[in-house]
Amino acid sequence: MRRSTLSRVVVAVAALAVGATAPAAVPASAATPSGITREQVLTAAGGVRTADDDYSPATKAALLSMITAQCGVTGAETIESFFGTATQAGGPTDGLLVHGTIGTATTTRWCEFGAVATVDPSSSLSGTSAVAGTMIDTRVPGDAGTQQTHAASLSGDVTATAPIHQTHALLSDGTTFTASGNVARTTTTRTTVKVAVPRTTSQLKAAKRTYEKRLKAAKKTYRKALAKAGSSTSKKRAATKTWKTRKAAAKARYRSDVAGFSLVDRFTSATEDRPFSLSATY
Repeated sequence: MRRSTLSRVVVAVAALAVGATAPAAVPASAATPSGITREQVLTAAGGVRTADDDYSPATKAALLSMITAQCGVTGAETIESFFGTATQAGGPTDGLLVHGTIGTATTTRWCEFGAVATVDPSSSLSGTSAVAGTMIDTRVPGDAGTQQTHAASLSGDVTATAPIHQTHALLSDGTTFTASGNVARTTTTRTTVKVAVPRTTSQLKAAKRTYEKRLKAAKKTYRKALAKAGSSTSKKRAATKTWKTRKAAAKARYRSDVAGFSLVDRFTSATEDRPFSLSATY
């Protein structure tokens, strides 16, 4: 939705507010759990950026879900109109400014908020975001408006600001969403290292006995396999292959048991911080 639609919304809200004697109460946004997901933000931002007024079903669904959650839409209310203003594309984050008008049979309220999410699901946000707009009271002729701002600390893979213009009879006259900070991505690297582990005399003797026992068992199994093979050349080859494999495995295990070291996996984590800065204005 663009300027023409916004104008119609402003007129509709003003008309509803003419007979109002006092603004109706609106539930505080802090009492409503957001429930906005990273996927919704990315879908909505990408969708409104590539479309004009004709949003795809996925984009519409994401915007409606976000408005319902963040604006505390009740069962008695209807989302009358909605649209998004995306931030600039590129970088480790994406975001948008969400706009919606929510009404009942007698009143309409204007709700706007900003949301930012990481492009990489394994990353996390830090920093701050804010949505700011001018509120014009339709009951006051020539009202110059007052500024309303909500800030939010960024965390996790998605963050949304509290909504502004949540009171009836107040209109939006220019809104800006900004977000800046860092996107942290932690990677873990595994390396296998040799750790010295001296073997005692008793351990060396035990390893030798174990090796001889395994080798003896493998030979016994091999002789039985040859006897069962009879005159079959293929069965004899298979028995010989099995014998060689078991013999090599026993020898490798013996070498490991008598070696003066052990192989140990070590994990190293590193965090990369990527700065970002986003903004959207309507």
